[in-house]
Amino acid sequence: MSKDSVLRSGFIPSLVRRLRGGSTPARSAADDARVTTFLAALQEVSAKMKADLPLPDLMAALAEQSVVALEADLALVRLTNLDGEGLVVSGVHGVAPHRVAGLLGSFSVVTEPFRALWPGSLAAFDLRGGKPPLMTSAEFNEMAELRIIHLLVLPLHHRGRLVGRLDLGRVEDVPFSVDDRAAGTVLAGLIASAVAGSPAGEDRERLAVLEASYEFQQSIQYLSTAAETLQSMVESIRGITGCDRCYGLLWQEPKREFTPVAVSGLESHLMDALKAALFSAARLPSLTEALAGPDPVVIEDAQRSPVLPAETSRALGIRSAILVPLRGREDRVLGALMLDYTRPDHRVTEQELIIVRNTAEQASVVLENALLYEDVKRTSESLALLNEIGLDLATLSDLDGLFRQLHHHVSSVIDAQRFCLGLLLPDGASLEYRYAVDQQLAPETVTVPLGHDPLSWVVKEQRRVVVNARHPKDRTVWFPPLPDVSTGQSMIAVPLRVGQRAIGVLSAQSDARGAYTHHDVNLLVTVGMQTAVAIENARLYMMVQQRGELRGYLLDQMLSRQEQERKMLVDDIHNDTLQGLASCLYRIDLTSRRVTEMPPEETREELLGVRENLAENIDRLRRLIFQIRPSTLDILGLGPAIQEYFSQIEQETGIRATLDIEMADRLESEQETIVYRMVQEALEHVRQRPGVSRVVVRIREREGKVVITIADDGQAMEPTDLAEPVLIGAAVGNQQPSDARVNLLTLQERAALAGGQVRLASRNGGGSTIQIVLPQRSSA
Repeated sequence: MSKDSVLRSGFIPSLVRRLRGGSTPARSAADDARVTTFLAALQEVSAKMKADLPLPDLMAALAEQSVVALEADLALVRLTNLDGEGLVVSGVHGVAPHRVAGLLGSFSVVTEPFRALWPGSLAAFDLRGGKPPLMTSAEFNEMAELRIIHLLVLPLHHRGRLVGRLDLGRVEDVPFSVDDRAAGTVLAGLIASAVAGSPAGEDRERLAVLEASYEFQQSIQYLSTAAETLQSMVESIRGITGCDRCYGLLWQEPKREFTPVAVSGLESHLMDALKAALFSAARLPSLTEALAGPDPVVIEDAQRSPVLPAETSRALGIRSAILVPLRGREDRVLGALMLDYTRPDHRVTEQELIIVRNTAEQASVVLENALLYEDVKRTSESLALLNEIGLDLATLSDLDGLFRQLHHHVSSVIDAQRFCLGLLLPDGASLEYRYAVDQQLAPETVTVPLGHDPLSWVVKEQRRVVVNARHPKDRTVWFPPLPDVSTGQSMIAVPLRVGQRAIGVLSAQSDARGAYTHHDVNLLVTVGMQTAVAIENARLYMMVQQRGELRGYLLDQMLSRQEQERKMLVDDIHNDTLQGLASCLYRIDLTSRRVTEMPPEETREELLGVRENLAENIDRLRRLIFQIRPSTLDILGLGPAIQEYFSQIEQETGIRATLDIEMADRLESEQETIVYRMVQEALEHVRQRPGVSRVVVRIREREGKVVITIADDGQAMEPTDLAEPVLIGAAVGNQQPSDARVNLLTLQERAALAGGQVRLASRNGGGSTIQIVLPQRSSA
């Protein structure tokens, strides 16, 4: 039940005012009657508890007063058996006498949904909607036979232990209201004490405890952070118990210490002393032992006790104190409450301990809810942030813009006093860092060789590093971009991986101890995964862009070369071949006109001259046709066509070319043309390079592939020529490539379009090797 729900009713405030003995303002007659009836029922229960009745009589009396207090038609008090796995009906009121005997002693199993109900909680059902999960089928059928419509189920807990269950039912369609439920939790607590056999005190003392429980419940701030929840708790407990000061300590698992996050009653000038206090498990093992149990711990002399830091006790003037452990489900440590007393003569009373114990049970439930709420809220915010980061990174292609957005998003949720993104360079031996310090982005990148610093280790080992308290002897450089920066105390560094390959590191660092939680670590790991994908996408985009520019450049070069070849062909035919043929035609015409006048020997010599001229033109036309496409390739195949091309190369350049070909079958016509053109392009590259006198070309079949190897004895290739095709292409536009490089680029593009690849190598003694591997397509 929420605080707001309770405050909306008039019954609870009226009840609290009556319990305190104060004056009651104007209120409804119904509220007044309800309060009177409820208090009378509580007093009757208290009287029965003091009367030391036998258990059956006590249970019957408790069931009867429950019906009266909650205006119910039926009340069943079920007690747990010895092993705690079953419930036995031990008290009944509201049924016909002949039915009581049948209900008493009936057994049912404790269901898991019912066991999951926390102390101080309850469950209400409209049984017309079917069997609730926390009831067994036998219990549901039992209620159906009794014509129960609305059922209120209250677990009975005593000091955190389940001791029974109180079932209240109504046969009319009148649901249990907010007031009914609030009153039911109080009644359940009183009945649980009776069931567990706790000693009964004076009515006024018991009602004071109930009043304190109600006041504490109303003061708690729900659906807020753990720190805000603890703050409302300590303020309420200080008002209820009358302690001088009250503190809320939250357990920090990474640092293994309790951190003060809430305080009430402490003078402002003592706040610094509280902030300096160290409630760590390593330093104060007695503190951890004291808070290991479920009950509050009373410290009579705080300044001499090993449980509390002595310097803190002296600085704050603490004389005596109560430490209250707050534990959640599965006995998990959540935090602690500390009540201190500066009065030298104060002695903690039993009633104070009872109040503290009761409020601790409720406080543990509420604090765990607050931590769960914080966790859900943080997870929701993290998912929203990751979604926003993913959308932003997906639209960025430049690394500087990517880092700027990354820093903006990450620094908004975690401590990124120093933040950096290091990317592994192609040499694999250095990292290029983009970084920010105190929210200021560095204008330029910094390149640092891989070393023995933590960030280099993250890249090498592909494992994250998380430090929340720097060791005093640790003098390593945590932030390589600025090695002289002040040493940090906390750090997260995560690898950026693509597949099984590390491409860099992402790190956030702080000068504060314990700056990062496991939520921060998980967030940065996920951001690192997104960043790695975004960087890889940006690189792929740049590669595609460069390859597009490269192919555009090669297309221009190819078209230019084709135009030059066509012009040369036209010039050759027009200036040489056509002129020669025209000369031959003129000489034949002249000879035909003078044939009768010329001696036979002169006519014969003239015709021989015309024949030689025609032969020269035919050879010239044959060479031109061969340059366009050798007919030998179609008729005789790849080997003879390449040999014919080698003869032409030797005539033109003096370079001796040797062919070594081993092919079981002829290739498809299209692939023979591809291989021929690649050999031609490779030889064009070779003849452009200095010092080449001999070339060997080998063509082999290897496991369904055609392997072409061209080796020469000229000067070794330049390192830029041996780079990857895209890196070669990246230079396009910056400077005009040489003809040799254009030949290489064209060769690489031809191979890529044919589904193959080109490998380049240089030999130490001089000379270079080009290897082309193509998928084979045989004509057989």
